[in-house]
Amino acid sequence: MNFENIDAFKLEKWAYENRIHKLNGLIYQIGERYRKGGEEIPKLPIDSNCRIMMESFRKIYGEDELAADLQFVKDREKEWRKGEESEEEGFKERRIGRVFELLKTALFNKFLGEKFVVVRSSRYDDYKNGVDNVMMEIKTGNVVCAFDEISDDTNFFHAEKEKKIEERNFKSGGASLKYGMSLKDGKLVPARLQNLPIFCLSLNPEKVRESLLQMEFSPIKKSPIEEELFRALMEELTAQIQMFEEKMPQALAEASGSKTAELEKLKERLMSFRSSFLPLNSQ
Repeated sequence: MNFENIDAFKLEKWAYENRIHKLNGLIYQIGERYRKGGEEIPKLPIDSNCRIMMESFRKIYGEDELAADLQFVKDREKEWRKGEESEEEGFKERRIGRVFELLKTALFNKFLGEKFVVVRSSRYDDYKNGVDNVMMEIKTGNVVCAFDEISDDTNFFHAEKEKKIEERNFKSGGASLKYGMSLKDGKLVPARLQNLPIFCLSLNPEKVRESLLQMEFSPIKKSPIEEELFRALMEELTAQIQMFEEKMPQALAEASGSKTAELEKLKERLMSFRSSFLPLNSQ
């Protein structure tokens, strides 16, 4: 038995787990900033994991419906924990997706925090509606897009991913958030949201690990690999916005009835996001 290799593996695993702990700490700092609010950023119903708090919607949905949704979350997480317990030890690929979710939450706050609020969706919307992150424009308080992520080894624009984007947006009318937020009388309030443009962000699992090991766990400081990763994510979003613009006219022409209204709302949100986002990408 090669004890040297075992020690090296344990050291690598310890270093990786330690970086995840630090990343969670950074997410906590971001969440606390939103919870407290201030002159430049609204006070938001966000928990310590930077997630939208379902409990803030008690007056909207009532005790029974909220309890049912919380139970749905509890049951889903119980199923996933059982699945993880049966897997081998080591770097589990399922966890890579979770790390990527935290990583992009931190990156978008670091690089776009002056103009956008980027938080994690409620656990219900994560599990039920396939939405990981929600972005809001600080100036208007409007939710302009929702993010879904895919972590794999392939190039972004292959047929499968493009098909998924089209299905979620043009066929389904965009993403829905049962636990979202909107602007009312100058304040952000809990609200159900529909017809949100949803984008698929991808990253190679090895790049997730590399980024985690080399990033700065500071709300302000940015490492070279963070600059590189952020540029890549911006390029992905820009390409998807352009794809939306190219295919939206045909989708509207083929729609009818309520589907037309859904796509018009989707287009409105998309154009709002485009006018705010694309200038940032050209800087």
